[in-house]
Amino acid sequence: MEAYSCAFISSPVALDLVRGSLEVTMRMYELLTQEGVGMMVLDMLSVILEEIPKSYNFIVKAAKRSAMVKARVVYAELLDLFKSDEVDIKIRVMVFINNLLKFAPNDKLVCRFMAQLESLNFYEYLQEATKLQCDELNQAISNFQILGKVVIRTTQYENEALRNRIKELQTNCTKLEEKLMLFAAVSYTHLRAHETRHDLVCRLLLEKKKKKKK
Repeated sequence: MEAYSCAFISSPVALDLVRGSLEVTMRMYELLTQEGVGMMVLDMLSVILEEIPKSYNFIVKAAKRSAMVKARVVYAELLDLFKSDEVDIKIRVMVFINNLLKFAPNDKLVCRFMAQLESLNFYEYLQEATKLQCDELNQAISNFQILGKVVIRTTQYENEALRNRIKELQTNCTKLEEKLMLFAAVSYTHLRAHETRHDLVCRLLLEKKKKKKK
């Protein structure tokens, strides 16, 4: 398998064998979760996407057929691989996913693919992956955000959002205090300006009563 993978990636002849062959593409996709060959298959599928324009549709059909046969959600294999502890596998999964986004024929298919990833809770695993502090992986995730037009809530992003929210609340509180003080001053002046003789007598009697109590 390893020798075939190397030949496939480097040889145009090998690409010609796959070009236009749905069965070969499907068979390769089925090998994604086979132990020991997942990374090589991802590399091969990524090359197919880059070199064969129509391969996108083949890979999508392969993913759907695999999901039907296994009674699983479409692209569940990608999540299985991404959940691996090996950073290299995570990187290859992201490169493959980014190629799917990059070579999707239209925005509608991009939206559909992003929705399928979301149904797998894939974004949550991406958020966890950003904590690994791997530059290459973070770059791949950054490219994913650009291509998919989404924001992955990293720890840094959440901290920055929290700081901005606190700053906004402090500003609003200050403005509210200023308005309340102004309202109190205006209200008191307004009441005194419209005070009747009866009101004046009552107010003076109350003030006199308060002074006696003191």
